[in-house]
Amino acid sequence: SNSVAVSPEDEYIDEESSKQLRNTIFSVLSTYEAEVFEMYLAEIPYSVMSMRIGKDIKSIDNAIQRIKNKLKKLV
Repeated sequence: SNSVAVSPEDEYIDEESSKQLRNTIFSVLSTYEAEVFEMYLAEIPYSVMSMRIGKDIKSIDNAIQRIKNKLKKLV
């Protein structure tokens, strides 16, 4: 793999911008949506999310649709 050397500064900037992106994303989500989104990013299956949050899969799926719509508006 041809990995390009990344300076510590670049890495810091990347980390900062992804932190800011995260904050922006989470600022538009409800607490429930944020909880679902965290698990979605971790690739946790809906069935497991459902048990953890205590909501049915339809509710989780709806939340993910809302999240996707909100993210489209951010871009």
